[in-house]
Amino acid sequence: TMLAFPSGRKPKSQRAKRVLKTFESKIVEDERQAIFLRSTTANDQVTHLLRDLYKLKKPHGKFFDRRNEKRPFEDDTSVEFLCVKNNASVFAFGSHTKKRPTSVVLGRLFDGHVFDMYEMACSNIKFMEDFKGEKPALGSRPCCIFVGEDFENNEELSLFRESLLDFFANKPVDKTNLSGLDSVIVVTAAEGKVHFRHYLIKFKKSGIRTPRVELEEAGPSFDIALTRTKLPAAELRKAATRAPKGPSKTAKKNEETNNMGDKMGRIHMEKQDLDSLELRKLKALKRSRNMPDEVEGGEGDADEAPQPATGGKKKKRRPLDD
Repeated sequence: TMLAFPSGRKPKSQRAKRVLKTFESKIVEDERQAIFLRSTTANDQVTHLLRDLYKLKKPHGKFFDRRNEKRPFEDDTSVEFLCVKNNASVFAFGSHTKKRPTSVVLGRLFDGHVFDMYEMACSNIKFMEDFKGEKPALGSRPCCIFVGEDFENNEELSLFRESLLDFFANKPVDKTNLSGLDSVIVVTAAEGKVHFRHYLIKFKKSGIRTPRVELEEAGPSFDIALTRTKLPAAELRKAATRAPKGPSKTAKKNEETNNMGDKMGRIHMEKQDLDSLELRKLKALKRSRNMPDEVEGGEGDADEAPQPATGGKKKKRRPLDD
């Protein structure tokens, strides 16, 4: 079957087909783009909190100043349209009503449609402006830490943890440079609530090679109570987590890797003729010019060592002066 755009249109040109390939699943996904929206009833506190979350997501995010009338849990068509238009896979929507005060909805998309959503009732909010000191660098990758057994035992909180990782985490990295790690997000689940904290990492001198690490709270900081959730179906989750097939690796003949990681190979060669093999001639194996080929003598001369043959005139000895 021919792939189609999220809007349902099928490509008709080669350029459109190349664009459509960018929507296909990849082994290593690109940076997840996020959009930040707010309703017509959002107050200053919700707007301020959204802007702080937007600062943590920069530069892979877009904040919309225009207010949106449709709320995701009532009508998600507007959110889906804006996400597809801006090539965003995650979104944050802030609102404030008497029944649901200071609420922020986090959601993810799959194949152009809402995958899951979590409505957070935020309390005890502290903004970045409330903390003095340095701020994280633009585009830095925060380290995400989740504390609490509820993230493992509760299915709803387990999926909420995945949503937070997809929202704030970027591409997976194999190595980490300590000098480039400047912030950490700590999410703790305890007593039926989730506590969101953001810290700056300070490296102090410790007298040894490994520095001493200190955490300095930088905001935003707030407590979360999940009021409404929209979890994905089992079949939809299976389709979203299906990994694409990578390039097939063909096994090379007569080549293997041992337990130590060394690459071993077997080479087949013809039988060598050692008689015609040219060897390097060493001086140590040559016979001395003064050494006779054979030592002639009788039985009495057998034990005596052969005397070297001397040629030329004998040197006369001079008498020593008194």
